[in-house]
Amino acid sequence: MEFRSFDANTILLFVSNEVRNQYLALELKNGHLYLSFNYGNDKKMSFVTNNAYNNGEWGKVESARALRNGIETGVLRVVRGNQKEELMDTISLPPNISFQMEICTLLCLLKEKQLFSNHVLHK
Repeated sequence: MEFRSFDANTILLFVSNEVRNQYLALELKNGHLYLSFNYGNDKKMSFVTNNAYNNGEWGKVESARALRNGIETGVLRVVRGNQKEELMDTISLPPNISFQMEICTLLCLLKEKQLFSNHVLHK
């Protein structure tokens, strides 16, 4: 996803599965990118960038997850010009918990165009 913002605090992307009490959120908090995966049942993986990204320059965000043997690995990559950040973390998940977004609600807020989008997605 590509983005640019002058806002220090804003939601860039929010996807939720209300049935399972799970969500993925990408936000700017004090200018830093904050990505969180909430698996429900008090299980959460989150990332906060070292650099601030609210100077109006275009940036590119990529995220990936992989589950192997009950351990989920998450990666957040951010590129802006010559500046690159890559963060990685792991979380141990019990067999009955997985991040499921087959039926979810997608929320996008674009402040400049005053666009609000709220869609239910089915896989």
